[in-house]
Formats: sequence, structure tokens, C-alpha cells
Amino acid sequence: MEYSPTTPSLTFLKSTRDHRSIRSFHVEVVSSASFLQYYTCVLDEEQLQSHLEATQFLDKVVGDAWDKLQHRYEAELLSTSTK
Repeated sequence: MEYSPTTPSLTFLKSTRDHRSIRSFHVEVVSSASFLQYYTCVLDEEQLQSHLEATQFLDKVVGDAWDKLQHRYEAELLSTSTK
């Protein structure tokens, strides 16, 4: 079984035997994936702001890169058409 310090009751079933053993107590074993995704993926305000700033920066960098590619492509077309 696996232990998580932030959610001490969280465990991971490693074998069918573990699963059967728990079910023998008439307990339904269900996936905790949706809970874990929500619980472990929540950003605080500072983290959210950091991600938004990074998004704006990356958007500008990608836009600038495409602009440079377009200008180089157009320059190449002009130079080959004048030859």
C-alpha cells in the first residue's frame, strides 16, 4: 500500500488480494482519480498569476517566432523571384 502525508487515508491497492480483502468487509472500492486530480491540482492565487504571466510570455514568443518565419519566407520568395 502507498501512503500520502497530505491525505493519510489514501492508499493504493497493489493486488487483487488487497481488493478482495477490502471488499470482504462489504466496502465498495472506487477510483479516487477525480478526487486526486482536484485535490492535488488546485492553484493558489500566486501560482495562478504566475501561470497567467507565463502564458502571456509564451504567446508573445510564439507570435514573434511566427512573424520572423513569415518575414524570412517572404524575403526568400522575393530574392528567388528576382533571380
